[in-house]
Amino acid sequence: MRAELVDWLGSVAREVDNEAEKISRRHGFPPEDYPPFNGIRRIRSQLFGEISPYLDDPDPQVRVAVVTACIPLLDDARLVHHQKDLVPLVRSVLATSERWQHQELALETLQTWGEDTSGIEVRRNPFEFCDSEFDGTEWATTTSYGDDPPF
Repeated sequence: MRAELVDWLGSVAREVDNEAEKISRRHGFPPEDYPPFNGIRRIRSQLFGEISPYLDDPDPQVRVAVVTACIPLLDDARLVHHQKDLVPLVRSVLATSERWQHQELALETLQTWGEDTSGIEVRRNPFEFCDSEFDGTEWATTTSYGDDPPF
């Protein structure tokens, strides 16, 4: 439950990070015109203060959730100095994860923060199924409507 709650906080933080602000502006939606956006941005340091004590939680799911939630919070000017402290955890928790999404996040984060990314490799192609030579006819002929698709 803790991991799920922290994941949710991380998703909220991603919606108001600097990249979200740039995208919003590019599409003609200045964030200052959207009070919830600004309200969440104002409490980013408070959110970081509440979840960062769990960066060394014994539960690996909680650690992953906390590291991933901290990343978007740390583009706040008041928190950017914590990036250096989080780099070892990004490497040890996300870059070594079995999930390619975590590996990719580690790589992107470390690149954005100007850190060395040598040795970090995303081990799975997220478009593996889409890039395969599968044309769909195999699934259509061998699967009924009740079965899950092959991805």
